[in-house]
Amino acid sequence: MQHYSLLFHLKFHQNLRGMKCFLRVAVRSTATAILNVISQASNANTRERLRSNNKMAGKTAHVEDLKGKVLQGTCGWSDSSIVKCGRFYPGSVKTSEDRLLHYSRFFPCVECDSSNYAIPSPAAVEKWIKCVPAGFKFHFKAFGFFTRKSIPLSVLPHVVRDELPNGIVRQQTSITWEELTHAQIQKLWDKYNSALLPAFQKNKLGVVVFQFHIGYHPTDENKRHIEECRKCLDARYPMAVEFRSRVWFSPENLSSTLDWLNQYNIG
Repeated sequence: MQHYSLLFHLKFHQNLRGMKCFLRVAVRSTATAILNVISQASNANTRERLRSNNKMAGKTAHVEDLKGKVLQGTCGWSDSSIVKCGRFYPGSVKTSEDRLLHYSRFFPCVECDSSNYAIPSPAAVEKWIKCVPAGFKFHFKAFGFFTRKSIPLSVLPHVVRDELPNGIVRQQTSITWEELTHAQIQKLWDKYNSALLPAFQKNKLGVVVFQFHIGYHPTDENKRHIEECRKCLDARYPMAVEFRSRVWFSPENLSSTLDWLNQYNIG
C-alpha cells in the first residue's frame, strides 16, 4: 500500500521546567491515515473554485493562541508521494501556487523543506503567503549551511559566492563554514532573515526548524554553534531544533539539554 510521510507539529506550553516546548515528530503511516483528507481532495472542484476560496488568503488576522493545539501538515506541498498518487490534487492543479491553494484547504500548516537547500527569495515567500488563508502557518527549515556547515558551492547565494577567490570557485564543488569570513556568514544570515520577513509580517510564520544530523552530539562546541544560530536568527522568529542524535535526550543528558534549550528560548 502507498505510504505517506506526515509531519505532526505540536506547539504547546508545558510546566516542564518552565519550558516552551515544540515537538516535531516525523510519522510514516499507511494511506489509510489520511484517506479521508485525500477523498475530500480528490472530489474538489477545479482551479476556479480554489481561487474563489482564496478570498481570505494573504490577509492579516488575529489568530487565536495555539496553546494546546495540534497542527497536522506535511513536509512540503509538492512532495512526489502526494503529487504522483493522483488522489490528492485534481488534474487541473498544475502549478506550485495552485497546489498550495488546494493544500491549504485541508491542512493548517506546512513545513517548507526547500529552504533547507537554498534560501528562498522574499518575492517567492510573498507569493506563497498570498495562496493561503488567514491562520495558516509556514514552518521553514533552516538553510542547510547553518546546520551542516558545508554545502554545494552551486547553492551558495551570489551575494557571497561572487566574493570568493577564483581558485575556490573553479576547483571546488562545495564550501565549508571555515572557508567563509565572519562578514560573509553574516550576509547569509541577513539574506535568510529577509526571506522569512514577509511570512512574519503577515502572521504566517510558524517556527524555523534547525535539523542536525545523527552525528551531531551534545558537545560544548556544538552547543556554542546552536547558541550562535539563535543570536543570528532574527529574534522575532521562533526557533526549534531537531536532533537526529538520541544522545541529546539520553537519561544522563535529558535534564541538562532541556535546561539549556530553555535558557536560550529554543524549542
